[in-house]
Amino acid sequence: MLFSKAVSPLMGLTAAVFPIVITAQTTTCETTTLESSVPTTDGTELALQSYSYCGGTLDVSAYIANLDYDKVVTLYYTNRQNVSTPLAAISLGYNSSVSNTNWEIWGASTPVYIDGITEFLNLTYQATDLGDTYVQQLDIAVIASGDAAPSAAAAPSPYATPSGFSDDITQWLQAAKGSESAIAKTRMFININPDVEGAVNGTVVAAQSGPTFAQTDPNYEYNWVRDSSLTMDVVQSLYSAAGDSAASAFYEQILFEYAFARATEQNDPNLLTGLGEPKFYLNNTIFSGPWGRPQNDGPATSAITLMEFATDYLAKNGSLDVVKQQIYDSATYPNAPVMKDLLFVASNWSSPSFDLWEEEESDHFYTRMVQRRALVMGTQFATLMGDDDTSSTLATAQTALNATMYQFWDVNRQLILYEYGPVLHGKTSYKDIAVVLGIIHGYAGDGVYGYTNEEVLVSAYQIATSFLSVYPIANVTTNANGSILGIPVGVRFSQ
Repeated sequence: MLFSKAVSPLMGLTAAVFPIVITAQTTTCETTTLESSVPTTDGTELALQSYSYCGGTLDVSAYIANLDYDKVVTLYYTNRQNVSTPLAAISLGYNSSVSNTNWEIWGASTPVYIDGITEFLNLTYQATDLGDTYVQQLDIAVIASGDAAPSAAAAPSPYATPSGFSDDITQWLQAAKGSESAIAKTRMFININPDVEGAVNGTVVAAQSGPTFAQTDPNYEYNWVRDSSLTMDVVQSLYSAAGDSAASAFYEQILFEYAFARATEQNDPNLLTGLGEPKFYLNNTIFSGPWGRPQNDGPATSAITLMEFATDYLAKNGSLDVVKQQIYDSATYPNAPVMKDLLFVASNWSSPSFDLWEEEESDHFYTRMVQRRALVMGTQFATLMGDDDTSSTLATAQTALNATMYQFWDVNRQLILYEYGPVLHGKTSYKDIAVVLGIIHGYAGDGVYGYTNEEVLVSAYQIATSFLSVYPIANVTTNANGSILGIPVGVRFSQ
């Protein structure tokens, strides 16, 4: 691929929020201390210790009683308009323990200047293992000090125009022996129906790493609902494109095995959070250890894959009765999973769940997008199955879900938020590749957050350029000979 220099700005990005410019003031930062030592009053489980709002950044610390292992600590406030929204909240993280006590210090240092802050409302502590929630009412006016809040800088202009990129990708993915596509396909099928003692057909091992494999750590010897559905979606694409009967039959068998395996998961009597359970052992029994659950995108992506398969199966003169008995009609046939997953989505789409990174429970763009696609497809598919009642239920849920999608577009940030709610400590930019994945996996083909929507393009641009101010290597645009380079691309630290 060749690059040529370019200076034209990307359309629609002039108002975007990018690396900041700070204007200095003469005043110094002021810290307000509310508690100088751990609380001693009986029945007190939390207390805001101190705070400072300086230069657009809010620094807070709090005393938290160490009641259990899993904790969620959130500070709620009102924004510049004196309004409380799901974005007007900060997640605190563990800092240290207090010697010779059963108390911990939790804190956060978070830029809040985009939405502004006027008043602390309350500090909330969820002791999730105990199922208890404790609240400290605050009602404290917050006054800024120190440097002025940052102002937005101009969007970084593209420095090059790629030439021949599509040809490079075509060559890289060509279906030829030794190509990247062939290598990926081979390795994918090694993980499908893995050669592991006790593994059942229809499962997908997340990675060849775990107790059974040569590489034992980290342990990925599980069947994640999300991962398996997305993997089987690739198998479904191969099935759809298969030109000869032998290949078609091979893929078809795997997909029917997957449908049966998904129904087995649904019917496990030990599910902890219903169909939103994130992962299973390879014998397809529930993993019941501590984890981020529920993950409600799984039922949606599973239903999407199987509805696509059923549609192509019928187009290849497959039996409608087989589709109902083995794929769709959960009410009559317990081994048919799709209806059950779709009705779960219809009933639970508005419930917070953990994201695809398994980090935080909230309302996530990725989850909402795949749920929406499942409902859009499911409404039509249920009608195809002659099930007008379920179709109506799914259509009603789809209408209600549609009314919430606008929340993820933040006009101040010019960004699709990866979640609509308090974000993890250290992820306050709200930028996450999960947004792009949500569009890839969840776009329903009807214009709602479509691939070329301006909101999508500006968000993708912000995400792609988000590390320019963080890592020097991201700003290297030419090699030693002066030739223009593309954007550096890396891999996860564990791979």
